[in-house]
Amino acid sequence: MNHALQACGAHPHRPLSPLGSACNRGLDRALLPISAWARATGIQPHAASWGLAIVALPLVAAVASRGWVAPLALVVALLAYLRVYMPLKRRLIQGSRRKLLLDLTLFVAPAYMGLCGWGGLGLGAATDALAFVVASGIVVLRSGCFLAGCCRGARCRVGAQYPGVEGRFVPLPLFELAVGLVLLGTAVGMCAGGAPTGTLLAPLAGVYAGYRFFSEFGRARSGRYAVRRIGGLSMTQWLCAILTVGLLLVRGLA
Repeated sequence: MNHALQACGAHPHRPLSPLGSACNRGLDRALLPISAWARATGIQPHAASWGLAIVALPLVAAVASRGWVAPLALVVALLAYLRVYMPLKRRLIQGSRRKLLLDLTLFVAPAYMGLCGWGGLGLGAATDALAFVVASGIVVLRSGCFLAGCCRGARCRVGAQYPGVEGRFVPLPLFELAVGLVLLGTAVGMCAGGAPTGTLLAPLAGVYAGYRFFSEFGRARSGRYAVRRIGGLSMTQWLCAILTVGLLLVRGLA
């Protein structure tokens, strides 16, 4: 435990700074009442966020694309993800869980793009709508992760505290939620600034991949929410590195 605390940049026996104490109080006020209410009502925040995503993200796709092809393609892709991809993944890989970036890259995005093409929606319009969907999805789904306590970081003196769990943890889902809001605001700003069709997704994907690569170092190294690592990096980090290199190569060839 001492090693984990020191990894947060704070000595375990040194009093917290006023800023650190204020952060803890703010996180407790935002998190503990909602967690207690969710437990009392039997609501699972993570499951609720997925239910909200299934409803809200197609609406985002409809507004972003100003048509019906993108939202319909997204609905079909998400249903296939939940009903076909995930059961197959769990059958092949014991203990596997939903992975936002991995599953998006390996299944949801390709299925969505294929269905958009089949429906006659151009590549540029489909990727622009996907940029809004991804940013909005990060906000919605990571809200559920933050409230549920999954995908959290290592133990830290300044961090989120969950009922029935000892210690505090780096609130990585909250940080990622903030990144999602920035990406969504950037997409809106690019559209308002007259960005050409098909230019939204690549820069936003590059920013998100860069964030996820470095944030994964803060993920828990043991316990229920630990991530598998190969060569010292998680699968998400390897994917982020590949995506970043691919985006740079495409930009260089453009």
